[in-house]
Amino acid sequence: MQRTARLLLASALLAAAVPSCTDHPAGPSQPQIEGTYVATQFLLITSDTIFDELADGLNLTITLNRNRTTTGALTVLDAGLDLAGRWDTAGGLLHLQTTTPTFLTRGSMVVGPDNFQGDFTLEGGTVHLTLGR
Repeated sequence: MQRTARLLLASALLAAAVPSCTDHPAGPSQPQIEGTYVATQFLLITSDTIFDELADGLNLTITLNRNRTTTGALTVLDAGLDLAGRWDTAGGLLHLQTTTPTFLTRGSMVVGPDNFQGDFTLEGGTVHLTLGR
């Protein structure tokens, strides 16, 4: 069951070819959120199970640069995704537009003091993600 969920997650992460629908103007620089973040919680929630993907070897690191670009990577199983792209904030939310379409482009994350938190709906489940410094 766990392998099936991981394959579902890997497929969803790698096949998320839906482009970002966000169109948020870049506001003034917010130095307090620029920096490197790592996933501190990455849960795949299905109708009957919660999978802790970090415990199973998933890694996500992303850097928000001053010029509003992103660098980083998400790795799961033997596959990896480049998280290069752009970021912006609006209304207390972080919006990511990665060059490679991922679930991250399908929503936004709430900006906290030293973290971001968001839920992203995938086919077959939801990802709950927390990024921290």
